[in-house]
Amino acid sequence: MKIKKIISLFFIFSVSATLLAQNYPVTLRVVDKTFGVRTSNDIGQDEKNIVAGLSEELKFQGQGGGKWYYPLFKMPGTTGEVVKNDTAWIWQATIQAPVGEHSWRPCMKSAGYNSLNKVVAYYGEKDELTFNVDASGKVNGTTEITIRDEKYPVVLKVIDKSKGKKTNAGAFSEENIYLVGGKPNEPANARTNLQNEFVLHNAIPNFSDDKFDFSSGVNIGVWLSQTSNRGGSAINYFKKTDLKKLADMGYDHIRLPVDEKEVFDTDLNFNPETRQLIHDAIAWCKEYNMRIILDMHITRSHYFNDDKNSIILWKEQAEQDKLVNIWDKLSQEFGHYPIGLLAYELLNEANAPNADVWNNLSARIIAKIREREPDRYLIVGGISHNSASALSTLTLPENDKKLILAFHFYSPHLLTHYQASWMDGLKDLVIPLHYPGQLVVKKDVDAIKNEKHKSVVNYYNGFYNKSILKQQMQVAINRATELGLKLYCSEYGCISNTNKEVKQRWIHDVAEIFRENDIAFSIWGWKANFGILDNSGNIRDQRVIDETTRGRGTKFNLFPSTGHVIEKNDTAWIWSAEIEARTGCYSWTPCAYSTGKSINESIYQYDTSEANGALQFAVGLDGTVSGNTTLIIPDGGSATSLVNVKYPEEIRVSPVIFSKFVSIKGGQNNIKMYTLSGIKILEKETCSDIDINTSHLAKGFYVLVVDDKYSYKLSKVAE
Repeated sequence: MKIKKIISLFFIFSVSATLLAQNYPVTLRVVDKTFGVRTSNDIGQDEKNIVAGLSEELKFQGQGGGKWYYPLFKMPGTTGEVVKNDTAWIWQATIQAPVGEHSWRPCMKSAGYNSLNKVVAYYGEKDELTFNVDASGKVNGTTEITIRDEKYPVVLKVIDKSKGKKTNAGAFSEENIYLVGGKPNEPANARTNLQNEFVLHNAIPNFSDDKFDFSSGVNIGVWLSQTSNRGGSAINYFKKTDLKKLADMGYDHIRLPVDEKEVFDTDLNFNPETRQLIHDAIAWCKEYNMRIILDMHITRSHYFNDDKNSIILWKEQAEQDKLVNIWDKLSQEFGHYPIGLLAYELLNEANAPNADVWNNLSARIIAKIREREPDRYLIVGGISHNSASALSTLTLPENDKKLILAFHFYSPHLLTHYQASWMDGLKDLVIPLHYPGQLVVKKDVDAIKNEKHKSVVNYYNGFYNKSILKQQMQVAINRATELGLKLYCSEYGCISNTNKEVKQRWIHDVAEIFRENDIAFSIWGWKANFGILDNSGNIRDQRVIDETTRGRGTKFNLFPSTGHVIEKNDTAWIWSAEIEARTGCYSWTPCAYSTGKSINESIYQYDTSEANGALQFAVGLDGTVSGNTTLIIPDGGSATSLVNVKYPEEIRVSPVIFSKFVSIKGGQNNIKMYTLSGIKILEKETCSDIDINTSHLAKGFYVLVVDDKYSYKLSKVAE
């Protein structure tokens, strides 16, 4: 990405020298590895203590845990000394050189919390700066050293149109806004490719709200379900400290599978210990601002991995009556909790012989719960192990908008269940897997001697990439759009036997599909062979956690346009802003996430009642944004700067959800339309307003690009 100036929102101090006869400023960020203290307030590196170019050597010190660290920077000069146990990140920047402007993207060789004293850190592509950190901790090269605050609070005071409440009266507040990757009491880090992007951390309205807001979660398997794999008492397996750990990681909900035999005896009397543990889990979630989904995972008459034609639940009316009664008892016990805190999932992977029998039973369960809890959010999946395609045959009560569609996603099965001990034909298979691309290449298939293994591989083998995975979810996405309901992947994950790099690439693509299509999800699982943690509680791969916590909700694509479309049922948006700060003009990309309230039906604006200024704009009936915006950015920790958002020329695209045509007004109108997989399906040139005939397009989502600058995500519905 080409940008005009180095992007930064922090103090800048320069050190310049000559590299190949040219001056190349570089952004270098150094933080204390162990304690992650804020450099401005906690260590005392205020601007008044630094006079660039006047002091030959500056020494700062930070205290924590009884230890002192002394990162030293020499100014002016080309050397910055990084002491042992300190770490540094290199950020994206633009190099300004006499020979021209160079776009520069760093190659990170010391990421996370690795000491730069132990490795060589350098930029690895052509035309960018290369520097080394030697074993003594000296940084050689031309550098611009940046000392910065770890957290820059941004005032976002949002009014919920349906409730009229300021979100910062609940969990939305200045203290909940962090740089991407940052969490409370941690420095923002370089786990993600940052471009001065801000997100809301744990930004969830009050539980008293009538909306169940959730995005990324974890299944707490084995605790109260499939307990033969637990290896210990329930009370010690999952505790309050474990829930807090998940909240600190960035997850916003847990899915709690429970088995009938763990919750009830054969006469449907509650097991007191299990009942209390469920109450405890709900209380922990409330304390740490998380949601919880109570999932009826296995009943005495239904185990999802049994043959569907032998499952008793589908054969005996008395067992179906019993399941309805189970949910009536659960509703009596837990129905007093806030709507925004607790949701119910009726049955895990309903493995029915046909859709009708499950549709009839689920309708009965819903009706029974609605007698006591008309507003509780209920999660319902289709048959065939909650497959995405099975949602096409799922029927639901009309006009009940407190329902959430669910599916599971483990495709390709050979990748996600590689060497699974319970799967005959996979448990002793040894073969290289690839993703993206052909899952098992021909030479490896041909080399298989065991005919059973070869048959299994041929059954599961195929070409897989992000586009293919998206196609496998498309039925579910379309069904949710058709019904106007939230879509939830209540299980997705990959076994630890799979190669870590292959697994990480698959996890990344699936999570990205979820975020791009407003699909909430819960990874399977917490511990055991699919867990984000091993059975000792150690993180298996931090990248998996990063991928499944990034976004904290629906993250929409960034379009710097006055006419940016806000999708139906969303109350969040992203736009670009020009920020005027004491140290210069910066291009800044603020991010916010969906709270689920539709803003397509009325004007929606930031609060303007505060004397110190606030962000404001209007959203029209067609879902476009217009108006002037002011942000309050604390500059350097204590100072406050009022800044203006400058919009380009206005473009109007409507309707957001279209059938026969899409209207574009404003701009020069070079029009291109793409599928979400990136295939261009239309291009037009016009100098005036235009109506595009879209009657020939299939149902689904499309991206409209106007004048190669402004993009809109639209949805085609049946005519």
